Amino acid sequence: DNVTIGGEMRFRYMNYEHKDLGVKDKAHNAELRTRLFINGEINDNFKATAMLENTQNLKTNGRADDESNTEFARAYVTGDINGVEVKAGRFDYLPVNGIFFDDDMDGVAVSFGNKLKTTLTYGRMTSGEGYQNMDAAAVNTAGVEMAYDVTDKLGVKAAYFSVDAKANEELGYNSNGLAINDNKVAELSASYAFDKNVSMWAEYINSKEDFANTGKDGWATSLSYKGVNAAQKGSWGAYVTYYDLPAGTMLATTFDYPNWDTESGIK
Repeated sequence: DNVTIGGEMRFRYMNYEHKDLGVKDKAHNAELRTRLFINGEINDNFKATAMLENTQNLKTNGRADDESNTEFARAYVTGDINGVEVKAGRFDYLPVNGIFFDDDMDGVAVSFGNKLKTTLTYGRMTSGEGYQNMDAAAVNTAGVEMAYDVTDKLGVKAAYFSVDAKANEELGYNSNGLAINDNKVAELSASYAFDKNVSMWAEYINSKEDFANTGKDGWATSLSYKGVNAAQKGSWGAYVTYYDLPAGTMLATTFDYPNWDTESGIK
């Protein structure tokens, strides 16, 4: 009675063109992702969540590399301790608009406050992607995120992250042969809802370190109309986004684009 099981399947097709040093590369990708969620009640205050995940590239019939494997992608608990929200384990983490990070994290996050909501996090970013292609075991990250609703339509968010790569400093280089570097990243974002259907947000993001001479300052803005709600049949939405981001501002960004080396930054 206190355990529920559900899931989702997603098909995604991307067609893209990449230009590097004057050489163009065209390709496409067809991908099927399957997720199974297991949710259980521990007691009146705490819940447990686990997620199994499998991703298949339909161009290879799902048999290349580790595509036939199903991984235990997430396992965490959530609860309330004297009005403080707590999340611990390997969980999905998306601060602000997800430019710096939108992936799984091993660690703990605590949130408190009503109109001014503050979230403190500490742990390891587990994706191993992004600038310097850091290995998960080498990236300890501490962060603070604050969100404040100025009015019913206007909201602001800010975040600061300190990336500590010293856990693997005895090696000096990660598995890709790149030097491991510490970094500090700050984000400031504002969002505005024109009405119940149209909204937009804009964000400035700064990296303390300049990786590969791509700069330290980045920004992005997005305009949305309606939105998809998986629980509401027939719902739909559309959006347009522009971003100009240096390599140091993206550890595992939310933007879906081909897995080219983010050391070059993206526009």
